[in-house]
Amino acid sequence: LITRVLRVIGGLCFLLMISNISDNFPFELKFIIDIVALIHITQLTLIVIMKTIYVFYIIIFKPELIEVRNSP
Repeated sequence: LITRVLRVIGGLCFLLMISNISDNFPFELKFIIDIVALIHITQLTLIVIMKTIYVFYIIIFKPELIEVRNSP
């Protein structure tokens, strides 16, 4: 539950950062929004990289785990 709340907050901060709406906020709040957004984007980027590496690992080293089915 806490993870989902942090993802929503991070996503909102990222949207505020890229839409320049946060430029109207005080400097301290803008700084906090930028830090939270950067942490969120870094987290998402690392997750995508790890998933991509895992998929290539499965495809190259364990192809027997890939199940191919005929569709009707």
